[in-house]
Amino acid sequence: MGLDAGLDLEMPGSSGENDKKIAEAVNSGFLSIETLDLAARRVVELILKSQEEKEADYKYNAEAHHALARRAAAESAVLLKNDGSILPLKGGAKVAVIGLFAKTPRYQGSGSSNITPSRIDSPYEELVKLGFNASYADGTDLSEVKMLAAQSDAAVIFAGLPDAYESEGFDRNTLSMPQSHIQMIEAAASANPNAIVVLIARSPIALPWAEKAKAILLAYLGGQAVGGGIADLLSGKLNPCGKLAESWPLSIEDTPCFGRFATPDAISEEYRESIFVGYRYYDAAKKPLAYPFGYGLSYTRFSYSDLSVNLNEASVRVTNYGNKAGAEITQLYVKKAEGSKEIFRPEKELKGFEKAFLQSGESKTLKFPLDSRSFAFYSQASGNWAVEGGRYEILIGSSSRDIKLSAEVEAPAAGDAILPKLNPESVYFNIPEGSFEVSDRDFEEILGDKIPPRHRSAREPYTVNSTIGDIKDNFIGRIIGSAVKKQIGKMLSENADDGGKESINLMFGAMIAGMPLRSISMMSGGALPRKRLEGIVDLMNHKFLKGLGKLLAK
Repeated sequence: MGLDAGLDLEMPGSSGENDKKIAEAVNSGFLSIETLDLAARRVVELILKSQEEKEADYKYNAEAHHALARRAAAESAVLLKNDGSILPLKGGAKVAVIGLFAKTPRYQGSGSSNITPSRIDSPYEELVKLGFNASYADGTDLSEVKMLAAQSDAAVIFAGLPDAYESEGFDRNTLSMPQSHIQMIEAAASANPNAIVVLIARSPIALPWAEKAKAILLAYLGGQAVGGGIADLLSGKLNPCGKLAESWPLSIEDTPCFGRFATPDAISEEYRESIFVGYRYYDAAKKPLAYPFGYGLSYTRFSYSDLSVNLNEASVRVTNYGNKAGAEITQLYVKKAEGSKEIFRPEKELKGFEKAFLQSGESKTLKFPLDSRSFAFYSQASGNWAVEGGRYEILIGSSSRDIKLSAEVEAPAAGDAILPKLNPESVYFNIPEGSFEVSDRDFEEILGDKIPPRHRSAREPYTVNSTIGDIKDNFIGRIIGSAVKKQIGKMLSENADDGGKESINLMFGAMIAGMPLRSISMMSGGALPRKRLEGIVDLMNHKFLKGLGKLLAK
């Protein structure tokens, strides 16, 4: 159980249901009392430590923390496009600020990651504070968008993904933004050639409108000070230095998992990509990208020179040869110079990165430590890391697709590895440039077992692990599902404004379908004890007497 794996704290609580199971496990000898005592001790120590800090009347400087959050928001944003160096905006420029996110930015994820901020910066208000002649339109009236954009020196459009499009609990099935956001961008760009799009989202988006925008700034979900961070970048008060933490494909069809996720009624999903995720896949498949992993522009320029490599360290000199101070994140990748038909591995792997802030004209030598793990692969069969001896390339770049310098080093073999007997014609050794179709045979070879069924059999009994989606075809199941959706929807909508209710309904409709029945018991606050839930499951399995007995038991 979880305690044996080091889990001390249960969140959310189960209203005592799991406490009973722990007691039973200890009494039966399945769980040692020492393991339980250790978990309890750690929780008590955390409580006592927290009380000590509270009694010490600990205080923090809210303004200093907010200033730090503002800098973090700016330094994590990524400048994706800046044609004609339209950014930074000229001081005092007349700017049309368009989109609801400009006044009420989406600054954090949804679900269990929600926190209460001390305050929230509005990008629009922060631009005004920095001296811009800014006017605002929420973007819902496209005629107003065009009129405002046409009267301004530049149009800054805030768009992206609302909560309903990305959250814990469900998979995205599209890379598209809401159509209303796309129409807003296109309307503003048609009226003003100096269209600047600020994207607020936490994952890649399809950009069919990209050529119509002169600049694109990705702000991610930048926290409570995201508005100030964005304003600092647009104004040039700070220089963009963020790099993409993911590859941005041209379309959802280009992704290695296309067609295998967000499958209705699936009881299991298969990660057939193995190690070929992100840039590891796109490089091996030689697929073009909208923007590669590690990509990010600056208002200045950097050059690389003097690469020196040995088995323990790589060093490279980075120079800012532009006219502004700025920071560059230099990346080091390792590539096996010669392929193998026994070990499938990515074309190259990120093994280190260093961020250096440089004044105009300044140079700095960056050092990257290397060791055997820098060249190793993991052998699942032996449970250990091993190095395949031979030549390796050390690649230095500003992104995974912009390699500036390279040098070779010879690494000796190290570690024991038990290699699986794979078909040399396996797709994992021969990544296609088209769609990534992994056959059952190829996947079962690396899985080491048969692929489990993806869908529940009609004759398979329901259990407490069955999901709301699983039970939808059962009469009792439909009643339960409807009640759960209604109750959760009511709880969430009470805390949402009118504009957010539609998003909440979309998001939690998808999440609830994948919710296991046991979670209902845990979230009921004791209203539906585990025994009664088991009784309901028995009724769904046509074990009426057994089910009624559990429902009526005290």
